Amino acid sequence: MFHRVKLVAAVAFFAVAIFPHIAKAQTGLDTKFASAAFNTAKETGVTPTTKGEYIMCAALWGTMDSALSNGEITAAQAQALPQPDFYPGIPGVWVTDYIKKAKGASNFSERFQETSNNSRMLLIEALQGNAEKTKMLFGALGSCSPKTN
Repeated sequence: MFHRVKLVAAVAFFAVAIFPHIAKAQTGLDTKFASAAFNTAKETGVTPTTKGEYIMCAALWGTMDSALSNGEITAAQAQALPQPDFYPGIPGVWVTDYIKKAKGASNFSERFQETSNNSRMLLIEALQGNAEKTKMLFGALGSCSPKTN
């Protein structure tokens, strides 16, 4: 029995030491931290003004729209995030709006795809509990959130 306990402890230590993403994957999205990063960025009043920024915002909100639609971000998590910004369907409206604003941008498809890939990687890390990536993603989304007066 003692050897089995030592083995289990050794395997657990190895998993945490060698595969830190396994430990992070169990922590999940910190919705309070994500909300704070989002609100802080939104409150700065910074908004996209160039076609490149519109592309970035379209890709970011597209990633979020997919995550909300396919359940990567659960309904409970979505409800804990700032509303109506993260209400299912709302990000898709913003994607369409930002794509219209980016119309005519050079290399639109390539830039959109690259930014989508990058935001997807940030989302994966945020869903695994990575605070730095959560702040980057939700801060960027806050800057890309349409401002209300």
